[in-house]
Amino acid sequence: MDFLLGLLSVLPIAIFNKAVIKLVPKINPALTLGVVMVMLFGTAAITIIWAVGVGRSVTDNNGFLLGLAAALAMNMGGKILHLLQNPIED
Repeated sequence: MDFLLGLLSVLPIAIFNKAVIKLVPKINPALTLGVVMVMLFGTAAITIIWAVGVGRSVTDNNGFLLGLAAALAMNMGGKILHLLQNPIED
């Protein structure tokens, strides 16, 4: 069950990244790397907040952290697939 609690963190991370990706066409193309950094630090902040907030109520810490790692891996795979299918054009 703790693994699923960690894996559930993929929902707020995916919503955050989808919102940031929707902002990409509206900004200057010179700031595209800044958007990537916002996604990186935003994902890290959401993961840390999730780990601290939900982590206090878990019993199996290793399963919870494995779920967090799986959520981050799925998030990265989703971003890569999304950007391969919808490339950012200048």
